[in-house]
Amino acid sequence: MRFFKQLLLFTALSLFAGNISALDLDIRIFSEFKIKKFSLTAISGKYLLLNDDTQVLEIYKNNPIEISIKNDSVAVHKNNQIVGIFEEIYLQKAGLVNALKINTDVKNASERIYDDELVVRVVNKELVLINRVELEHYIAGVVQSEIFGSSEDIDFFKIQAIIARTYAITNMMKHSEQGFHLCDGVHCQSYKRRCNHSNIMMATSQTFCDVVVDAQGMLISAAFHSNSGGQTANSEDVWVIETPYLKSVVDTFSFNMRNSKWERKIRKAEWISYFVENYPDVKQLPDYENKILNITQENRARYVLGSVPTKYIRQHFGLKSTIFNSRPEGDFVVLNGKGYGHGVGLSQEGAIKMIKLGYQYEDVIKFYYTDVSVIKYTDIVKF
Repeated sequence: MRFFKQLLLFTALSLFAGNISALDLDIRIFSEFKIKKFSLTAISGKYLLLNDDTQVLEIYKNNPIEISIKNDSVAVHKNNQIVGIFEEIYLQKAGLVNALKINTDVKNASERIYDDELVVRVVNKELVLINRVELEHYIAGVVQSEIFGSSEDIDFFKIQAIIARTYAITNMMKHSEQGFHLCDGVHCQSYKRRCNHSNIMMATSQTFCDVVVDAQGMLISAAFHSNSGGQTANSEDVWVIETPYLKSVVDTFSFNMRNSKWERKIRKAEWISYFVENYPDVKQLPDYENKILNITQENRARYVLGSVPTKYIRQHFGLKSTIFNSRPEGDFVVLNGKGYGHGVGLSQEGAIKMIKLGYQYEDVIKFYYTDVSVIKYTDIVKF
């Protein structure tokens, strides 16, 4: 099955033969909001508004248009005058450098700016906005959305660019049935605007086409998290499926970072009831309530108390990680934990520490992913 998916992916990529820079992705933006109306302004370049390949309007810099729902169609207004009502519209770039500013009618959906093009259609009484964006513009936007503020080191940005690119190409068919490639939320990769950070743009450019492949030359699933707590997790301990390059490694680089430790208090009754109600075998343990209150992990554990998966404890209580020790304190149980995230693959804070210590960005990738290489994806797909 994996080979078949890779074959479909490479077939899709090969459509861009002869012009690797033309690889575009369709990314659904504002995916977490129900959009009914928004305004759109070209802040750079010129756009053509198309419907079924027919030009409807030319859109020049700083001349906004308004887009809303009319029944099950897309209504376009300019200067309070109706331009037309369409099943779908396409904002096609007609300049050398193109960018769009979008303001929606939704509270908390702040103004955003995107590179390249936009497709708008109506699905289930909502406007669906799809940014048709060049791959490298998208990667820079993802890196800024995912990790900006956690580091200023260009080599760390290179790591994130390579990982984001690997993920994007590997998963570019993820939303194909919905008419786009990826969404802008954590379901795929965070992508909240165009990149405006010069070092991130430089890192993306300097790693152009770079992706991570496994020992068989196949693109990897480039999992990452905030902080491993000192030991990453095997993929099968979190997601059931065993993956050769997602193996647990001892990770001292993640110590003494912002998310390396955490503490949480939970009421004793709530803590105990979770175990005895969901895992009745625990009650067979001698002095089981005391054992539930005093869980100890010397290393990252897949199970505690014999048969209780730590990933489900984390999920139920909303813990930062699965690495924790517990102790009673009055009416509460106190959890002292390490790390932040699922623990599989690359630890972002560990990577930041490695870069500060002088490791090369490719060495960091090879530390967190077992038996991998960084190559150009043009070496996989022959154009």
